[in-house]
Amino acid sequence: MASKKPPASTIVLILFLLITFPFWIGIIAAIGGIMAGVFGAVLGIIGGVFGAIAGIISWPFKMFFGWHHWGWWPHVHINGFAVAAIVILAVLISSRNKK
Repeated sequence: MASKKPPASTIVLILFLLITFPFWIGIIAAIGGIMAGVFGAVLGIIGGVFGAIAGIISWPFKMFFGWHHWGWWPHVHINGFAVAAIVILAVLISSRNKK
């Protein structure tokens, strides 16, 4: 029996796939990289929102209980208890003047 030769279209298709294989790998890698970048951006946004919420929640505790170093308020060592006392005094004085 004689062996059959594949049709010319099959040979052209195989050559086309062999020649364009690096391009397909590059396109697949680019799509994977874009997906990984978007995933990283979403995680970064979620982390940023979580950090902002944690900062907003912890800010009163830092202010009133004297936690954390206040770098933007130099040479004044006053904690939240003193700030609360000043606010209460201001409210009492202002309410006394209204009578």
